[in-house]
Formats: sequence, C-alpha cells, structure tokens
Amino acid sequence: MAEESNNAQDQSYYALVVDAFHEGEGLRDQYAGFGPFFLEELDEQEANLLAFGAEVLAEGPLYWVDGTPAVDFGVTRIKLAGTVPVTRDQKPVDRAVIIHADESRPIEVRYLRSGIEEYYELIGSEVLEAIEPAHDTPPAVSGWIGWRDEDSKRKGSPINRRATNLGAVIGWSGHPDDHLNGTIVFIGSTENGDFKDVPEILVTICAEMRCDIQSYDRSGVLEDTNR
Repeated sequence: MAEESNNAQDQSYYALVVDAFHEGEGLRDQYAGFGPFFLEELDEQEANLLAFGAEVLAEGPLYWVDGTPAVDFGVTRIKLAGTVPVTRDQKPVDRAVIIHADESRPIEVRYLRSGIEEYYELIGSEVLEAIEPAHDTPPAVSGWIGWRDEDSKRKGSPINRRATNLGAVIGWSGHPDDHLNGTIVFIGSTENGDFKDVPEILVTICAEMRCDIQSYDRSGVLEDTNR
C-alpha cells in the first residue's frame, strides 16, 4: 500500500514537471493550489524527481532561465529559480532592442528566446518582414537585422519615429524613402543569418538620441533605467 502511495506521488510530481515544461511557467505560480505541493516544501528527493522529469522531456542539455547550465538540480536551485530547467531553445539567449511606436513607452533592451515565435507576439503580426542594412553600411553599424509587421502600413499602424531615426543612422536600406510603423524588434545577425546579441552600438545610439531605455537581465529582471 505504501509503495502504491509513493508511485502515485511520483506520478503527480512528474505530471507537474511535464505541464510546467510545456507551458513554460513557474511551478510556484502554476501549482500553488495543487494539494499539499508548495515549492517551499520540496525536499531533496522531490527536487531530484522534478529534475528527472525535465531531463527525460528535454533529451539533451538543460539550462536555468538565467542562462547557466543546469548541472545542479538541487532543491535550492529549484526554489531560487521558481521553475524547472529548460532547453536551449526555451532559454532567453539573444539580446534585442524593442522599439514601440508609442513614444511614452521606453525602448526595451532584453533577452529573447532563440526563435522567431516570440517576435510574432511582440510585434503583433503573423507575417513579419525583415529590415536590413544596405550593402554599403559601415561595419561599425552593421551586423543587425530588424523585424516589422509586413502589413503595418495597410493596417494604419502609427509611424515609429524612434525606430525610423535609428534605422537612418545604422544604414537601413529603406531610408530615406520609407518609414517604419508599429513595434520594431532589432537583433544581431551573423553573416550566416544566425541570430546573436544586438550590437551594442544600437543601444548606444538610442541613448544618444535621448530615448528612455529599460534594460533587463537574462532572467527578465529590470536591470537599469535610463531616462
């Protein structure tokens, strides 16, 4: 009877990690009302069980949301992170500059996941169009790519003056005959077309344009506000 009870508990904890893994949510928020389960009450055995579930699902290396490899699945780390480890595709890896058309909203400098799905959500469109530097753009301000809603003008999205001005400085191929509308996301780009951290020069130029900027660390915590 005791063995059946332990198996049921194991399955419950495994179900927790399965759901949390696929939903990408913290265990504390998602399961605060799940019977006797509270993150603060985890013991080492239960923490290891959560870790085992994550390992099985990931079938590969795992990372904590702050970007550090999840080599330690101990109860302390799970409590600190408030979630289970994630795969590389789920952890924020690329630093981006997000510029909203509404100038009352600060420019955001934060890490996005390695994949374009998050850009669709930020920009609010199912069809994105790339913004690229002209071929003769100086190397000092190249190495970036931007994304905008392909239908932003047809939809009547407001002109994004800050993004348009930034594009003019960093060699956007559409300048001076075009302007950018709606939310714009700038990210770094390699010669092979892979994403990387946005070049720091873009952040510097935004600051020199006297724009309000909010910077976030890899965990999504506000790090600095420049006003």
